[in-house]
Amino acid sequence: MSASHSAGVVDQVVGAVKENVGWAVGDTQLEAEGKLQRTKGSAEDAAADVKDAVTGRTTAEGAAHDAKESVKEAAQEAKDAAKDAKDSATPSRSEGAKNETIGGIKETVGKIVGSEDLQAKGSIQKNEGKVEQEAAKGVERAKGASEETWGAIKENVGWAVGNADTEAAGKLEREKGKLRQEANQ
Repeated sequence: MSASHSAGVVDQVVGAVKENVGWAVGDTQLEAEGKLQRTKGSAEDAAADVKDAVTGRTTAEGAAHDAKESVKEAAQEAKDAAKDAKDSATPSRSEGAKNETIGGIKETVGKIVGSEDLQAKGSIQKNEGKVEQEAAKGVERAKGASEETWGAIKENVGWAVGNADTEAAGKLEREKGKLRQEANQ
């Protein structure tokens, strides 16, 4: 495989990773970048096929070096994409509770065995878990407020136009929003 082939394959793989991560986290920009990079990789690979056919030879040593460098770059880009996906993820009450619990255990074990480092790391993880839970509650309260507002609007429009179904659906959505907010206090 020539260096051009390697670069094309790497672009295809990294592009596919970006595209899928973008799709998974709802980042249309990242998804579009991935599609573009994947397409670029396919074009590079095709161009390499033409070059190989015309020259009839490849430089194995140069290709191996280029491939190694391309793989390193691809690995870094994949790590960066995964980090971006993780950073943009919605906070989770269950993940926060898990981290709070694990952090509390680490903190306690650190105290028992006299490891200040383990105790400090546990305390940090426990507090990060608490923060994530509160952030998730905040997101849910905001959703509830939105549901309550749209429900009230729908209920009033249904009443104004004499549509009992729309009015009832609005009232239901409004109540759902109130309950969501109360559940996340």
